[in-house]
Amino acid sequence: MTWITSQEIDNSHFIVERSRDGKSFSALSDKISSKGLNGNSQSILNYAYTDAYPINGHNYYRLHQEDLDGKVSYSQVVDVYFGNETQVSLYPNPVQNQLTLR
Repeated sequence: MTWITSQEIDNSHFIVERSRDGKSFSALSDKISSKGLNGNSQSILNYAYTDAYPINGHNYYRLHQEDLDGKVSYSQVVDVYFGNETQVSLYPNPVQNQLTLR
């Protein structure tokens, strides 16, 4: 998960949250501190977090953002699906006269 801020004013930190149902969220990351000086920035700042153990199926993510004064706001929810992807087999290798696709 990556996100960019173009301006930060009194930003304390972010927390990446995840949900199985898109309604009940829990913290996935520790606090990710603002990269802005004292929580303030007028330039683009890049952030990233990797979910090392996604849930099989739908994973709903959002950002919890907290200001220095404790005010909290949330990003839009993003649905990412992890699951049994379709596997393709091609054989024989090397191919001579016929290639089988399964």
